[in-house]
Amino acid sequence: MILRPYEADDYHQLTNLYKVPSLYGGNFDESRDTNKKLQRTSDEGNLFVVVDEVNLVVGSVMFLRNAHSFWLLRFVLDDRHIDHEQVGSMLVHFAEQEAKKDGHTNVIVYSSPLFKELAHRYAKLNFKKGNTYTSFWKEII
Repeated sequence: MILRPYEADDYHQLTNLYKVPSLYGGNFDESRDTNKKLQRTSDEGNLFVVVDEVNLVVGSVMFLRNAHSFWLLRFVLDDRHIDHEQVGSMLVHFAEQEAKKDGHTNVIVYSSPLFKELAHRYAKLNFKKGNTYTSFWKEII
């Protein structure tokens, strides 16, 4: 598997994942999720995908970063893929490295309380449960 920046050719596969809210606890929005906007986010160093050996997009993470915090926005894993736990670990490890470069000591991921199975995902990835709106966070050293 390869982790790489999002490319315009990934659009169809990534939006198909975004259209399944239970994979990340979010909503697909055609006006926000245009290929052009996703490409710009990638060009800014904030959108990455994991592709498998047959070039299938099986995971993705978008960063929302500033001087105050480092969020894993739209942390999407295709739970139907056989290696989804490995994909999750790969994305979290990469996010931690990026957060450290920015001087952060933790990463935060939002997860809708409507999708209880996501709590299990984040627990397996060593995130701690915050309140309903902070969701999950992980200290990085």
